[in-house]
Amino acid sequence: MQAFQITTIITTYKRPHLLRKAVESVLAQTYPHFQLLILDDASKDGTKEIAQAFKRKDPRVKYIEHKENLEMIHNYAYGFSQIHTPYFHFLSDDDTILPNFYNEAMETFTKYPEIGCYAGAATILLGEKKMIGSPNDYWARDGYWEKKEAALEMVGKFPVPSTVVFATSVLNHVSPDYTNPGFWDCDFLIQIALRYPIYLSKNPAGFFLSHNGSFSKKLPYFLIKQGHLNILNRIPNEDEDNKLLKDKLHNFFRFIYRKCFIDSLVLKKWDEAGKCLQDLKNHHFNCFLEQMCYLSIKKAPFLIKVLPMIRITRRAIKKWLGLLSIKKLSSMPKKKGLFRSSLCR
Repeated sequence: MQAFQITTIITTYKRPHLLRKAVESVLAQTYPHFQLLILDDASKDGTKEIAQAFKRKDPRVKYIEHKENLEMIHNYAYGFSQIHTPYFHFLSDDDTILPNFYNEAMETFTKYPEIGCYAGAATILLGEKKMIGSPNDYWARDGYWEKKEAALEMVGKFPVPSTVVFATSVLNHVSPDYTNPGFWDCDFLIQIALRYPIYLSKNPAGFFLSHNGSFSKKLPYFLIKQGHLNILNRIPNEDEDNKLLKDKLHNFFRFIYRKCFIDSLVLKKWDEAGKCLQDLKNHHFNCFLEQMCYLSIKKAPFLIKVLPMIRITRRAIKKWLGLLSIKKLSSMPKKKGLFRSSLCR
């Protein structure tokens, strides 16, 4: 019997109905040489019975139940300590993978043994019906990416970790940041891409389920801010590429801060909205519109209903400016080397 090549780790907490689907998707893999480790963070519900039923049916399944709740990031840390195979994969208990995912990953590692990870495409599901595509679709291309090149490309379109298989050798030079529970996965991918080439595939590899119980939906604002600073601090200022990467991350978090700001206004969390606004100012972001919204809505909460209109208006203005730029360019005499305005992209 061939030795296990992949350690698959599912960290779980009080999601027995979703865990069943996740485990079934792993056991349905056409590539058989893996072991599945289910780490139960003291759920104290039906999780144990479901996991042990799978364990009885398939010897590749192992189940560990923590006596006390460790919290998610520490459960991940325990999972990392249990990796003793050449490759590993973390699957969220609410996500699933397609049957050929491991097979495609291992074929890629055989062809490119130097890569740090293989990233398949996870289709994002809103609820269980609406599909909104995959972050991988927005990459300039699929295939082999040199180190640092992929780090610059992935900002704002990070591959979903549930469809990423990692080479265990990366742990010799990259360690997860356990002080960054909100964005440790993004940070881990960046740190790997700064040191290793990676392979990105646009082939469907699994499904990421976004729902009201998702950790990302309940992420406190202070963890978002902490994640921003932690990621930036772990990138060395050694060359221009790294400085460009920091700038891209800065802009990525500006978008997140603004989203948090709008969500806080809608929920009438004035203190949190004020903190978001202050952080936008501290990072030298132009936030005149946000400042006006904050002052107006705090005094007249009924104006919250206007927020969707602001978004629609902004979108319409951008579209109009884009069309205007296209018309302007088409009316100009053609010159060699003329490139499109950024408004048209």
